[in-house]
Amino acid sequence: MASVKLYLDKRKKNVEKYPVKVLITHKGSNSMISTSLYATGEEWENDKFTNRKPDYKRLNLSLDKIVNDIRMFVRSLEETGRLSLLSARDVKYAYEDSKKDVYSRKTFTSYMEEYKNRFDKKNTRIKYETTQARIKAFTNGKILLFEDITYEWLVKFDLFLSKNGTPALNGRRPIMSCIRSAFNSAKKEKIISKDIYPFDDFQVKTEKTIKRNISMEDLRKIKNLETTDEKVAMARDYFMLCFYLIGINSVDLYNLTSIEDGRIKYKREKTRRLYSIEVLEPAMKIINANRGEKKLLSWCEKYSSYGSFYNAMNEAIHDLRDKVSLPQLTQYWCRHTWATIAHKIGVSKDTIGAALGHEEEGDSVTWVYIEFDQGKIDEANRRVVDLVTKPEPQGKVISMRKVI
Repeated sequence: MASVKLYLDKRKKNVEKYPVKVLITHKGSNSMISTSLYATGEEWENDKFTNRKPDYKRLNLSLDKIVNDIRMFVRSLEETGRLSLLSARDVKYAYEDSKKDVYSRKTFTSYMEEYKNRFDKKNTRIKYETTQARIKAFTNGKILLFEDITYEWLVKFDLFLSKNGTPALNGRRPIMSCIRSAFNSAKKEKIISKDIYPFDDFQVKTEKTIKRNISMEDLRKIKNLETTDEKVAMARDYFMLCFYLIGINSVDLYNLTSIEDGRIKYKREKTRRLYSIEVLEPAMKIINANRGEKKLLSWCEKYSSYGSFYNAMNEAIHDLRDKVSLPQLTQYWCRHTWATIAHKIGVSKDTIGAALGHEEEGDSVTWVYIEFDQGKIDEANRRVVDLVTKPEPQGKVISMRKVI
């Protein structure tokens, strides 16, 4: 526990009066906070004003109030676990900052909780909850002030993430981006000053995404797999259905309830845009074999939440991967594989982007004025699915370069 007491600072010589300060001693170091009061040597004794100081009783009460306030602040640092991380000078700065109008009494921890709840999209809130959980694991649940999040803290936290379940740089990027977003918001709201903003020095880095597509041969191996293992069979049908539906995201598949006019129509969870995908015969075959009552698919009705569904499918695809002897395979690979096959058979990048829901990228202003031709997407998907599901004619080379 840091000690806090009054101190008459006599270091400056040849002056009539000396400043009365509050001395903070902590971890072998000292720091002083000004009280804006002064005393001569005769006016100060036993850490208080003597009766030689005019109005000494009122001034002593004022000093008691200042000391008690600082002691309460130090106690709050101790209760939140911060005190052990600070020097005496850090305690002084933290106290002085708490008294400035430009600072808020909010901690970074409490602000993150409030900031997270401003987002309407569930997936965005989940991303911030994940960030909060990783910070909690790193700090052992300590409450953090904004001033705690320094360049050095971010470097150590990044290293912690890399050694504890998030080795990929692109996996750590969303976590760091959440912290940076909260800081940017707090800075705009004048909750923090620019002086303590750490992201001028710490850069949130990214790296090129590793390609996650499988070969046509391996895709057909999955499609044609015969197994008595119900879990592996479910993973096979699930993976192929996602592929036939142009790499639909798992959360959007989980939320489907019906087919309308031979199409699935939904608002994509990630972008909140409306999508419509033609349900081709191979996809319909899988759907009919796994129809649900309230949801489109019976797989989804087995689980009370998307999270449990996602985890179960991940585990099942892990077993499928081993069954077909692939080194890597996840739910997301069907999306990359669809795009790669489409590109190889001559589908334009614009059509692939629109099919995957990426039309807002690139020249976003231009895309505001364009209603993309759904027929091009339907034709592209038919060509991709036909190439995978229909046998190749003997002795005939299939044209690979018809641009859509």
